[in-house]
Amino acid sequence: MDTRNCRKCGQPYSTLKCGPCRKQYRKDYHTRNRAKYRAYCKQWRQKNPSRAKNMGLSYRRDLKLDVLTHYSGGPPKCACPGCEGNNFLEFLCLDHEYGGGNIHRKELNRSGTRFYTWIRKNGYPPGFRVLCHNCNQAIGSFGCCPHMATKKVVHGLDGTTVYVTRTLKAQSLFPVPPGRP
Repeated sequence: MDTRNCRKCGQPYSTLKCGPCRKQYRKDYHTRNRAKYRAYCKQWRQKNPSRAKNMGLSYRRDLKLDVLTHYSGGPPKCACPGCEGNNFLEFLCLDHEYGGGNIHRKELNRSGTRFYTWIRKNGYPPGFRVLCHNCNQAIGSFGCCPHMATKKVVHGLDGTTVYVTRTLKAQSLFPVPPGRP
């Protein structure tokens, strides 16, 4: 294969433009011809509905996997210490470590895939953790996950019946920083 120099940056490459220059050219082209590009994409999606659906599902799954893997520090898993074996991607979500997630998403006007995209584009900012939906819901509703709750055993009057009740700990395992409710 004949090696030439890139027309734009002068680096040796086998086509007219090197990879980074080609990528930048495509980005600039799509920016200049936004309406034309959107019309083309819409027409392609109408002609190929099943491929378009599969590509979208694959993109969303890969994006979620990428973000959750980053915040888990390895394979995605629930950060709650008592929640074991809950590592199905479909059951995991991203949680704002110190609360305020609803307000933050409203400020950004993003949720779901758009929120994961924002996280990736902003270099994975700190303050997030991976939880399963059950733990996330419990913390949001009750302030503490049942896995982190203390168990209280009460014996019945006859000495045979045991009742187990859960009481919330005074302080969660995930501390709230000063100045936040």
